[in-house]
Amino acid sequence: MTVRFHKFVQRDVNSILKHYYSISDELAEAFWSEFNLYLSKIEKNSQRYGFWKSTKFRRANLEQFPYLILYEDYPGLARILVVRHENRHPDYGLKRKF
Repeated sequence: MTVRFHKFVQRDVNSILKHYYSISDELAEAFWSEFNLYLSKIEKNSQRYGFWKSTKFRRANLEQFPYLILYEDYPGLARILVVRHENRHPDYGLKRKF
């Protein structure tokens, strides 16, 4: 399984990390570790997470942090569209195009 990222995902993650680093290095590193764990889970089995609402996007909720990963699932490919806070506007990031 190949995982590809929308060009703005790096910006999403950098913003989250900046926030957590402003609180503590350990918190930022814990987020980074969990984020990578979930990317690994998606890479191993992209169909393990359900669809978000009635869209074509699958949703992986991080366990220890209030963030989710929305991605499109194709045979052999997972396209990460957005990493966002769970309280962010529901439409945030959905109009991103690859």
